Amino acid sequence: MKSVRYYLLVLLALVPALAAAQPPGVPDSVVVTVEGMAYGAYVATTTPPINRPIGPLPLVAAEPFDACDASGPLQNLDELDGSIALVTRGACTFTEKIENLASAGAEAVVIANNDMDNPDELFVIGGTPPMPVVPAVSVSYNSGQALLDALLFGPTDATIRPSLPCGLVSHFLSTDVVLTTIFSDGFIGDTPSAFICPPGFEFMGENGLAVGSVLLGQVSGPDTTVIGSPYVYEPEYTATAPIRSLSPPFEPPFEEFDEGLEVVFVSEDLGVEITERASARDADAFIVFDLHAENTTDSTLTGLYVGLFADFAVGDGEQNLGGFDAGTHLVYAYAPSSTSTSYFGMAALAVDEVAGWTLATDEDAADGSLYRGLTTPGAPLAEPQDVRAVVGVGPLDLAAGEAATARFALVAGADEAAILTNAAAAQSLFPVAAEAAPLEGIVVLGPVYPNPLSRSATVSLTLVEAQRATLTVYDVLGRRVATLHDGLLAAGHHRFALAAAELPSGVYLVRANAGAFAASQRLTVAR
Repeated sequence: MKSVRYYLLVLLALVPALAAAQPPGVPDSVVVTVEGMAYGAYVATTTPPINRPIGPLPLVAAEPFDACDASGPLQNLDELDGSIALVTRGACTFTEKIENLASAGAEAVVIANNDMDNPDELFVIGGTPPMPVVPAVSVSYNSGQALLDALLFGPTDATIRPSLPCGLVSHFLSTDVVLTTIFSDGFIGDTPSAFICPPGFEFMGENGLAVGSVLLGQVSGPDTTVIGSPYVYEPEYTATAPIRSLSPPFEPPFEEFDEGLEVVFVSEDLGVEITERASARDADAFIVFDLHAENTTDSTLTGLYVGLFADFAVGDGEQNLGGFDAGTHLVYAYAPSSTSTSYFGMAALAVDEVAGWTLATDEDAADGSLYRGLTTPGAPLAEPQDVRAVVGVGPLDLAAGEAATARFALVAGADEAAILTNAAAAQSLFPVAAEAAPLEGIVVLGPVYPNPLSRSATVSLTLVEAQRATLTVYDVLGRRVATLHDGLLAAGHHRFALAAAELPSGVYLVRANAGAFAASQRLTVAR
């Protein structure tokens, strides 16, 4: 992993921010997000910690609003069950409020300050053990009023997300199985041992990424310029707008996605503004990043490359191996030991081929090595070591005011087969244009019918030429649950029966492999 000097520099750089964001004696802070607005909050010292997002869940104001026994029993028990409960401070102890709401089924509690003379003041929720069983946070009087105002227009959802010490410049984005952190200045992910903003990129509770970043590269004469080096303590991008939460319905091809974030930042050195849209969908083991790069200069930019950098840290992060899968444009890392069985990687989506990729151990991630990673094919690591990876697309030539989009995904899996399956599932959502696809040996995986299914379905597969093919069903953790075919198939159209009577309800992936080509379909078993 990184040197002691690296950690010291990071911690020194953070001292002013930490001092400003976390006064002495005040517990870690979070944000309560409602309808795209974030309200600062403090976590109670006597309730469970909040180290993952809670929600989105219905925001419900307790009736009576103080949730105290002296004011009478709770009147809206049905609404409070499964909610984030909103109450006001005062009239009884914090412990009594929280326990009453937990008994009603609330998943978390937001307590608004009742001090109108200090409307922006936060307060510390204290109490005595034992801890109430649900987390609680405090917000200011003004924030409480804003949350109440949001409820005047009808039901709304809320999310409580960890914030400190990152402040409001970062947000979490998650699915049922993966979770990452999005920053406003091009960084993606982190770990407690680096910028103290977990997680980097988490799969089933395990983190596999130290720090990642968006890269822009260009060569001019003998010199290379790369913007977005992850070890530059003064960010090389300037945020031009706060992080914005996106709500469905999303436009195609993201219409099935459940949540998203938008970040806008600019490289003043290259004159390129990037609009980064990160999107997540429940049950997927990947998060998609759209990087919309616009030339803001008055002249044409030539030879521009867009990519992602990742400092992977799987298990024993100093003893990682890694490789590249050409079929899915996935560069990945794993631990060749008992410290972890998970795989973590990043894939370039909707391209014929990547411009470059690398797995390296360059401690400083110098411009030259990053540029080679964006533009030159690399090689798998032969010996376990600290893995840093790059994947890039390009070159892009952008006239003044012109823009282009590069699409990537952070991907994880329980083993190598699983991460390749999950990368193929991400690729299948954003197919390469038909005219760019090779004709020989192509496999077309038709839609599963019916879908959703309860007991059985039909899966169709078409081959342009005879070849060996496999048709396999995986669950969302990448475990194979059924093999529909494994062997030689003639050219033409084929149908296979999928018996799902023994499969639990949930989301699955059907994956077809034929030669170097792979395709996936998502299916749902529902009973």
